[in-house]
Amino acid sequence: MFKPWRSPAFRVQALAVLVAAFAMTAMLILRDTVDQRFNQRTAVALGADLILEGSRFPKPEQRQWLADAEGTRQAESVTFSSVLIHDERFLLASIRAVSAGFPLYGEIRISDSRFADPYPVSHGPKPGHVWIAGTGLDRLGMQTGEFITLGERSLLIDKVIVQEPDQQAGFYSMNPRALIHLDDLQDAGVLGEGSRYRHNLLVAANDATRQQLEDRLTPALRPDQELETVANTDLRSRGPVEQLFLWSQLAVMLVVLLCAAAIYLTSSHRARHQQTLCAVMKTVGASQGAIVRRLLGGDALALLIPALVGIALAAATGLYLIALMGGNMAFPVMAPLLGIIGPVLLWLGFAAPTLWAHLGLPATALLQQRENAPGRQRWTLLIALLTPVPIAAMMSGSLSALWPLLLLTFAIAVGLPLLLWPLVSLLDRASGKMPLAARLALRRLSRRKTTTLPLLAALVVSLAVLAMSIQTGRQLLSDWRSTLPENAPNYFVINLFDQDLAPFKDWLAAHNSDSQPLYPVVRARLTAVNGEPVREAVTKEQDRGERALNRDLSLTEADTLPDSNLMQEGRWADRPGEVTVESKLAESLGLKVGDRLTFTGAATPI
Repeated sequence: MFKPWRSPAFRVQALAVLVAAFAMTAMLILRDTVDQRFNQRTAVALGADLILEGSRFPKPEQRQWLADAEGTRQAESVTFSSVLIHDERFLLASIRAVSAGFPLYGEIRISDSRFADPYPVSHGPKPGHVWIAGTGLDRLGMQTGEFITLGERSLLIDKVIVQEPDQQAGFYSMNPRALIHLDDLQDAGVLGEGSRYRHNLLVAANDATRQQLEDRLTPALRPDQELETVANTDLRSRGPVEQLFLWSQLAVMLVVLLCAAAIYLTSSHRARHQQTLCAVMKTVGASQGAIVRRLLGGDALALLIPALVGIALAAATGLYLIALMGGNMAFPVMAPLLGIIGPVLLWLGFAAPTLWAHLGLPATALLQQRENAPGRQRWTLLIALLTPVPIAAMMSGSLSALWPLLLLTFAIAVGLPLLLWPLVSLLDRASGKMPLAARLALRRLSRRKTTTLPLLAALVVSLAVLAMSIQTGRQLLSDWRSTLPENAPNYFVINLFDQDLAPFKDWLAAHNSDSQPLYPVVRARLTAVNGEPVREAVTKEQDRGERALNRDLSLTEADTLPDSNLMQEGRWADRPGEVTVESKLAESLGLKVGDRLTFTGAATPI
């Protein structure tokens, strides 16, 4: 095991393997750690690792499947709009009825009275109690400790809601929020046949259990149901987040290619030093198996030491990173395994074909360092080029989004050395006045094409990979920054009423706030296009607008077109009876300038 260390060429190769093991393992640990952290934050944003959502209560067998899942925590919520009544006052509120296990992640921030200091709790209200947002108390003119009626149930206003963990009601929830216990829902009698509500079954589970539940529930979903998880949530498809995960895959593959170039260079150098030993063993009659065991086996055992050292350093770095990110994350045990498999396979992919080529040459040719047969050279080069591909696929998880990079790298590795070869030959011819060392170096490069071209390819790939890595990282950061304009608003105020406008504007002026104009917002649904019911006017080919037909739209008004908007077609609506429509919504519904739209809201159709 220790004999190979006497060779300087082996020590250089061992250093390349150590760096490769460290780089691959560290990159895999970093990727998995960031993914875990994102899943944790996503679970808090969603309120669960898996959500079974529907407009009706789930089927009994679906409940049973979730109940049978071991190692999970579960909760249930029902969200709907209803009226809270106190004396002669009525309040339309967005109400959520939650079970005892709510919330699974995060915390609810409440206060004991309207303007008391908020504090976090890890549970919802008790049966017979209701928690209401402060704006709801203001409109009703009530305080905590008083009773309010929901349907047929009288509830005690116990706390004031300040913040919920998942905010599933969304940004455009115009009604004050209220939280009750699920047991009070049936007694209130506010839900019946035809009632509009959303039911959520929330599950907290590890990745393996979540995947099993997803595989079992997906085929049995009703048309009104959907399954949202931390892995398929829309949060992952948002621009910067999607680029982050693409960058993590790209980084893993770039590290593999860079390590492959380093191991290829050192393996070639080591193979040339082993030619004499191979020739001597062939001369004394050693079998091919004995030569392979002596040359490959000895190096393989000796290279385990630097590989394990690199993995140990990467694991220590990963544990430190997990501690910096707050802990509560599992160490990715597969990363060290892949971290040792990767360098070993790369070394075998480069060293084994070279040894195979040496075995096919006579001892005299090896001693004279003759070139291999063209057929063997092509096979050796082909294996060397293809070796990093499956390793990159195994470590990045998929090559579907990265195959253009592989093609580009291959084109660079093959094309640039061919373009550089005439330059090397020209420099050799013009090296007459150069120093002796430079002339000998150029002569050596120009006379050994099969060695020089792969070396140039490895060098070019290394530099290209490094340049692409730096450029991609900068591009990711610049793209993220470009999504935020200068002086972008960092607070948004919604649900102001007419009596709130004057005090609010005075508060903004007193605090020297740079605020945008205030816009009135009315919620209404599109019900007709050119006098036809919207279901008939919008064809099946335009079913992208289906979501717009199944929800209320936000109608607002302004005297002038906002600076952040561009008019693409037609003109600004500057008189009664005219409307402008956002371009993507118009495209999805098949609307054009001149169409007459009918909106139905709380009052007369518009």
